[in-house]
Amino acid sequence: MVQAQRAAEMQPMSDAAPKDILSVLRRARSAIGLTCQQTELLAFLVSWIRPQDWGDDGLPICAARNADIMERFDLGRTRVKELIRSLAEGGWLICNDSPNGHRFVRRAGRSGPVTHGYGFDLSPLSRRYAELEAAALAQEERRREGRRLHSDIMMLARRALALCATEMKRAFPRDALRPTSRKPATFWHSEAAIATSPFSHRLQRGFSSSSSVWKPRFLPFFLWKVTPRGRPSVPLLLLQTQTI
Repeated sequence: MVQAQRAAEMQPMSDAAPKDILSVLRRARSAIGLTCQQTELLAFLVSWIRPQDWGDDGLPICAARNADIMERFDLGRTRVKELIRSLAEGGWLICNDSPNGHRFVRRAGRSGPVTHGYGFDLSPLSRRYAELEAAALAQEERRREGRRLHSDIMMLARRALALCATEMKRAFPRDALRPTSRKPATFWHSEAAIATSPFSHRLQRGFSSSSSVWKPRFLPFFLWKVTPRGRPSVPLLLLQTQTI
């Protein structure tokens, strides 16, 4: 905790506004390892500080009591202490209570700057603003990449199902698959039988021509379902993704 406090105090205060700090804090929450509860607690503490207290000469000190936090988030005293301790150990705030355990802020006049006080020092949020902004940008880039990969995988899956449906109509005529009873039938085809078929080669060529970084790999079997009337339904193609 002391090491994180010293590391935060070595950095200068930024000129970011409180709303900008909270914006990048919420966007970078998962990237910097904060939970939603920790993030909202920091936002609650920031709301206690006046905008004029953020800056090079300001002292962003919050004098909120543990009882105020317990009432706001409907938490017990033990849980509140755990959240405060975890944020202090992570270097996101500095706990500085008075010798008698009270928290207060003294100003130079009613609307003047803070001269001294005891409570939660939130200056690390301003000092680490550049780190938060970089983490938020990296998190947004990872989310965009995840959406792109999901789109590529879904495109490959739709292509595979379309090829399966085409091959099924050729390999399994309607009359040949008509069962003798009215109960639905299920057919299993081994990997060896499918690997030697032209259908398998077309699938492999179609997947190899894709520019996606994810390639599907077949499991040992396909499952084909046949309706009571004997017409085969769309096959359930089991795929597993792997990195190339």
